[in-house]
Amino acid sequence: MSRRLDTYVKDPDEEKDYSIDYRRWLQSGETISSVEAEVTASGFVDPEVTPLLVNDYQANAAGDGITYRAEAGDDGETYDVIFTITTSAGQVKQDMVTFKIRSLG
Repeated sequence: MSRRLDTYVKDPDEEKDYSIDYRRWLQSGETISSVEAEVTASGFVDPEVTPLLVNDYQANAAGDGITYRAEAGDDGETYDVIFTITTSAGQVKQDMVTFKIRSLG
């Protein structure tokens, strides 16, 4: 079961980098070895809408967090992004962030 870390409001035209810090969760000497991301839209979504794109997700240089870029999305839609990390010790953790897409201009 994933837990929601945060909710962001994002303009459809915005491209922004985000990060998640796992230093408090990792054991001493443990690092993040892989990251996966899954984007799902909340509620009914017209197949013609622009999806939220989550790109460039990866462990940071220290291996104690992840970085990713969020872009696009359709105005008025809400998207959940579930990140699954696997560590050098074989632990697996899931966390979720939510993006509410609102035209800010």
